[in-house]
Parts: sequence; structure tokens; C-alpha cells
Amino acid sequence: MTGTPRGIKWILNNLGSLIIAIALAVLVWIVAEQEAYPNVERIFPTPVAIVAQNIPAGMIAYGESARNVRVTFNAPQSSLDILTLDRIAATIDLSQQLSGTLELPVRVTVADRMVQPIKIEPAIVKLNLEPLAEVKEPVTINVVGEPALGYKASPVQTTPATVTLRGPASLVQQVAAVSGQISIQDVRASISQTISLSPRTSDGQLVPYVSLNPSTTLAFVGIQQLGGFRDLAVKIDLQGVVAPGYAIANVTVNPQIVTVFGSAATLNALPGFIATQPVSVTNVTEDLDRRVRLNLPSGVSMLGDPNVEVTVKVNAIESSVTMQITPTLQGLQPGLAAALSPATVDVILNGPISKLDKLRQSDIEVVLNLLNLGIGTHQLTPDVIVPDGFTVGSTLPAIIQVTIAEQPTPTLTATATLTTTTVPNPLPTPTPKRK
Repeated sequence: MTGTPRGIKWILNNLGSLIIAIALAVLVWIVAEQEAYPNVERIFPTPVAIVAQNIPAGMIAYGESARNVRVTFNAPQSSLDILTLDRIAATIDLSQQLSGTLELPVRVTVADRMVQPIKIEPAIVKLNLEPLAEVKEPVTINVVGEPALGYKASPVQTTPATVTLRGPASLVQQVAAVSGQISIQDVRASISQTISLSPRTSDGQLVPYVSLNPSTTLAFVGIQQLGGFRDLAVKIDLQGVVAPGYAIANVTVNPQIVTVFGSAATLNALPGFIATQPVSVTNVTEDLDRRVRLNLPSGVSMLGDPNVEVTVKVNAIESSVTMQITPTLQGLQPGLAAALSPATVDVILNGPISKLDKLRQSDIEVVLNLLNLGIGTHQLTPDVIVPDGFTVGSTLPAIIQVTIAEQPTPTLTATATLTTTTVPNPLPTPTPKRK
């Protein structure tokens, strides 16, 4: 029998020392890593959702005091920089728990072993654990309002007619009705509408933590017209012409449809409309809003008010005009002069024709603000001031060049004046007497 090789024998004899040496080497490496890359503490910026695990069969947890936690981690900077939400899990364990109100610790785990949670807020979650109940309940739809006069509504029909309630047993027992609401106020035709449902107590309060499957139903309400009634469109009898320079922009009537009643023969003989009394718009320059009576044929009566509201929108017809305006200078410093290029601007104005005809150049002002501008050449946008009711379409040009320079000093011109002095005639010189 061959003996154990010397090398293997040596390893076996020194196995304990080797293990200790390896452990020391790992420890030294860990210490060196920590000294080279020290750990830091950081709050993870995104809340972590709490997941309930190991819920006992036939039970349901609800009413959690918190659904997310804030976690502070301790780890190397490099690990925290690449940490993402999908690598973090926050859980509570409900295994072997009994019904009632529970307070359970939150456990946070991270896929990276270098990252350790050191603070969890909140650390404890309170919740309720109850038996799960599922029952079927008929759908109740509350119909509010009344159809238009002369119409009747049939009972509401729903599809589906029942839904399944699922939730804590104590709360499911509180549900008295699964209800929704549909309005038939002033409708003239059958309606079909998807209605959202909610579980309610006997006094109409919403029951929380109870889900519905499905959560909606299709409600149908049939609307029929009663015998001896007929709907007619309202036709406005508009007469006249608005003032020159104006146009009718829109005409509306409220209501657009009215219900009349009478004998079947009389109603069948009617056209599909009923006219109003004449509405004059002769020389109108502004909107018209008035109540107008309907022209009811003989043997026909109205359900409700026999008057309708007629609105006529009247707008001024607009055009444009171009005017050449010399800009006004404001804010020019003393001792300076300004030269404009160009010296005038063309202003295109939009407005009602009736007002454009009366517009004068003096009604428009083009202003150039030279405040705080010194010597040199400047490019300025003029301000155009126009009367109310007008808008500026364009200013040509949109930019004006302004050259500012010192104001020239006036030159004085000397004028010589020749003054002639008139000397009076001299006195006669006396003649010497002879001796």
C-alpha cells in the first residue's frame, strides 16, 4: 500500500494554520478596502413600496398605516451611486398571524451585499387581518331628473345586473347596495351610458377596502313621447338689414326645440318647425338679445313658456388703411439732435369701416423713445398709439435708424454800419479891420 504523498500530508498537518492564514488575508483585504473606500450613509431618494408576504389562505390584509418606507443605507460611495429601486425590497411577513390589528416590522433587503440598511422609516406597520369574503350583489342605478315635457321614461336596465364584492368580511357585511347614477333631465331620446359603481351603506356612505368585479355597468333608459305631443324646431323670423358697415355674425335661439300638443290631425299637419314673431335687425349696430313669442297655429298649445330667447351677434365689417406718420421723439437729451432714417413710417391700421372713414392722421401717434441714448447710431422700434377699436397691422419699417449728434452751434455774422455825421455850416470868419 502506497503511503500518503509528502505534500498532501504536510497540507493535512497544517490545515488549521492555512485556514487561519486565509481568514486573516480576507480580513486584511476587507480592512484595506474600507480604508481605501470608506462607507457613507445616504437616504435613498425614492420611497420603497412595502410588500405583504405570506398572507394566510382565506385572509385579507388592509388598512396599512404606511405603504412605503424611506431607507437610509450604509455602503461604499461606488455602491450607492449605482443602487436602483429594483434592487431593494421592503416586506412584512404575515405568516402564522391571526385575525385582528397587527403591528409588524418592515424588513429591507438589498441585492448588493455591500449595501446595508441602517434606518427604516417607519420601522413598524400597523394593519388589519380578516377573513376574505366574496358575495354577489345586484346593481342599483339611481335615475335623477325628468325627461322633457311630453315624454316618459321606462325603468332602467343594466348589463350586467349583478357584480361580485370582494373584501374584508366585516366590511362586505356593511354593503347595502352597489349603486350608480344616471341623469335623464330634459332628454328626448333613449340613452345608454356606462356607469361607475360603488359599494354603499344603507345611509349612502362609501364602504372602503371593498372591490367590485366588474366596477361598471351599462345602463339603458328608454324614452318615449306621449300621444298628442310633437317636437318642433324653432325658426327665427329675422327681418331687415343691419346698419351699413356691419354684418350678422351669428344667430341663436334657446330652446332650439319646443314641444307642442293638440289633436293628432292638427299635429300631423304641421311642418317640422314653428316660427317666431318677427325680429327686426334694421340698422342694428350692436348685439341684440330679446325674448320673442312663438307663432302658435290654431289648435296648437305649448308645453311651458311660449317665448324663446333670440340672440343676434352683430360685428362691424373691418378693413384696413395705410397712413404715413412722422415719429415723435421723446427723451432726447439737451444739446443733442436726432436724425431719422426714414423720416416717416407707414402705419397699416385695421378697424371697422364705419370708423376708418373718420380716422385722421392726428389720431395716430408714432413715438420713438430716446431716453438715456447718447451720441451714435441706434436702431429703435417705434411705439404706435391708436384710438380704441383699432389695431395695428404693420409698421413699415418696423425698425427706424436714429443718429444722435451734438446740436450745431449757431454762427454769428458781423455787419458793418456806415454812420454819416452831418456837420453844420461853420460860422463866417471875421474879416480883419484895416488900421
